[in-house]
Amino acid sequence: MYDLNIGDFVVRKSYNKDILFEIISNKENIYYLKGINARILADADASDLIKENDCEKYLEVMETRGEYITNIFSNIFSDYRLGDRSYSYGKILHIDGDDRYARKTLEYYKKNNLPCSVYSIAEEKQPKYIRQLIYKDKPDILIITGHDCLFKNRSSKNINNYKNSKYFKECVIEARRIEPNRRDLAIFAGACQSYYEELITHGANFASSPGRILIDFFDPLVVAQMLSITNNRIIVGMGSIVDKIKGGYRGVNGIPTYGKAK
Repeated sequence: MYDLNIGDFVVRKSYNKDILFEIISNKENIYYLKGINARILADADASDLIKENDCEKYLEVMETRGEYITNIFSNIFSDYRLGDRSYSYGKILHIDGDDRYARKTLEYYKKNNLPCSVYSIAEEKQPKYIRQLIYKDKPDILIITGHDCLFKNRSSKNINNYKNSKYFKECVIEARRIEPNRRDLAIFAGACQSYYEELITHGANFASSPGRILIDFFDPLVVAQMLSITNNRIIVGMGSIVDKIKGGYRGVNGIPTYGKAK
């Protein structure tokens, strides 16, 4: 048996060590986990956990995918413009429930020259701050992310059976009270296994996760970047995004939305 402590990095034997987690709390022999290379919350018995000292191999996969996405956009850059004139990109406001992800998100946006404001706010507190941040930053694109999960053996049709979907939904509702037009403010909301239908019904343009699957760290960033660089007379549909989303239509879906570049 390993000596497990809060802050340790672990993997699960029962899932073939697919995801790197950080232990965030424990009660008796159950450990509560936050994904490092996936936007997921989980719990596991101590007997299912293995300490992972070689975290770099998981983080390298993230870095490699980031380079891959950056290269895709650089190679198809001209496809989302009209003519040769210069464009100002749409501004992104991104609120993430995980400080580590927020830092990496900001790094990615800056690397790709996307105008942005990024904040790290715990999921349950996001609805409290969403209105003031929209008024402050005046975004064209709002991205609301963090960690989520559908509780084991629970119905996927009840939002109370999700860890954080209700907070993402509240954020969407608050944002739509400020700007009800989906063309004027494009919204992406959700994380791993989030209640996609509720998020779309209440005003998101794009959301996760229709298949209740894990989504990649970069999936919301792909949507944000596509909207930001696409001319505001060109529609961004899932057809232009899905090949850049790790889980395809089961990971992210949405409605056709005009780009935000002017």
